[in-house]
Amino acid sequence: MRMPSHVPLYPMRTVAKLTSVEPHRIRFWETRYGLVEPARDESGRRLFTKDEVDRIRQIGELVDGHGMSLVAIRRLLREEIA
Repeated sequence: MRMPSHVPLYPMRTVAKLTSVEPHRIRFWETRYGLVEPARDESGRRLFTKDEVDRIRQIGELVDGHGMSLVAIRRLLREEIA
């Protein structure tokens, strides 16, 4: 059975491996810029959905591959949602 892409499944360690983005960067993007909003398990550990993993990968590419600022990325992502 396939899980919907919005169900939290991936812990930080797995997300870091899947995206090649270090955990401290993901936490920074979350706390400082609100670029991702992971769920938390009973112990407070972050759990990410497939959609969030894809978003982290996209942010990493925009920052590292295209030199975009996090402020510009936040604006871009908000425009996509609106």
